Amino acid sequence: MSTHPMRRANAEVTDPLAIDKLIVSASVCHLALCDGNIPYVVPMNYGYSDGIFYLHCAKEGRKLGILRENDNVCLEITVNSQLISAAEPCAWSTKYTSILVSGHAYILDAEKDVTEGLDLFMRAFDGKNEHSFSPAALARTNIIKVIPDSISCKSTK
Repeated sequence: MSTHPMRRANAEVTDPLAIDKLIVSASVCHLALCDGNIPYVVPMNYGYSDGIFYLHCAKEGRKLGILRENDNVCLEITVNSQLISAAEPCAWSTKYTSILVSGHAYILDAEKDVTEGLDLFMRAFDGKNEHSFSPAALARTNIIKVIPDSISCKSTK
């Protein structure tokens, strides 16, 4: 998996286990897509397992339309953000940890894939390994599987 050089190397987190732990600790990512030459970003909950992200969505919508044309995506996850005030306006700062993921997204719509993806997604929230989903819920749901090409992490804490 490739990474891009970070401008502030002292803030870079390079330990894969530490990055995985941070990814699992959060629940919201921002999914960035390319709609032609217009960026589109949407916040989404996610599940994460074995280095792969799982997001769920309806069977139709702008995200899916864009992904069918261009599967290149970026995920951004922020954890532990804290605004730091100061006496001078330009001295304010933010302490945070952020993870950037670049990769490719795949739309999964087969019932077996949706069930497995929803299990992974729900495990992130309730810790259970198996769930029961109604046929109606499965019929109206797609899973977006994001396989990373690169992951970088920065922490200013």
